[in-house]
Amino acid sequence: MHARKGAIIAYPEELSLEEQVLLMSSAEKIIASAGSFLHTSIFCSPRNISCLNVTEQINSNYTIIDMLNRNNAEYYYPNAMQVLPQQDGYLTTRYLPEARAVAEKLFEVSRS
Repeated sequence: MHARKGAIIAYPEELSLEEQVLLMSSAEKIIASAGSFLHTSIFCSPRNISCLNVTEQINSNYTIIDMLNRNNAEYYYPNAMQVLPQQDGYLTTRYLPEARAVAEKLFEVSRS
């Protein structure tokens, strides 16, 4: 869907730290779900970040890094986000109905 709009779909958990920093530094705009990949922005020039936040509260690590690095970051938590009963092997399981609509909104926000 968004690859056709010029977005690069990446899976940071499959990349080395060096590859993650290279990916972060080469992108004009970052659309990501909250995770440790966003911490790599500290190694780059200021970034434009649109983040799908998985909790209503923004983790202070992100706001500290954004402030130190002068990132222009927006965090979006959809009200429809649901926390599901715990499953073996997972700390938390979440479900996002209308995930496609949320992705469209994040993509739209990142373009403004």
